[in-house]
Amino acid sequence: MTAGFTDAEGALTDAGRDHLARALEGARRALVDLIDDTGGRAGTVSLDPQREGRVSRADALQQQQMAKAGRRRAAARLERVEAALERLEADPDLFGWCPDCETPIPWRRLEAMPETVLCVPCLQKRRG
Repeated sequence: MTAGFTDAEGALTDAGRDHLARALEGARRALVDLIDDTGGRAGTVSLDPQREGRVSRADALQQQQMAKAGRRRAAARLERVEAALERLEADPDLFGWCPDCETPIPWRRLEAMPETVLCVPCLQKRRG
C-alpha cells in the first residue's frame, strides 16, 4: 500500500515519513524489550528438577545460546534503527533516498525495513 506515502516519483511524502517514524519507534521499543531479556532466557542455565540428565542440560544450554544470539542480532538492528531515526530527524527530505544512486528507495523496501539506507541494486553492488 503506497497510497499517500509516496509521490508520483516515488519520494516519501510527509505521511510516508510519519508512518516510517512510527514503525521505527515501534521497532526500537520491541528491540529494547528483547535485549533487556525480561524472560531471562539468556541468563544462567538452571536445570528443571523434573527433567534430569545430559540431554536436558544440553537443551537448556542450546536455548541459552540461541537467546544470546537473538539478543546480539537485536542489538545490531537497534543500532540501525536508531541511526535511521537520527537520519530522519536530521534531514527528513533526504530520508528514503539512496545515497549511492540518488533515487528514492522503493516503498515496499522501506516499509519492510524502515532502517534501510540503500536500494537493493546499490546494496548488491556494494556486496560485490
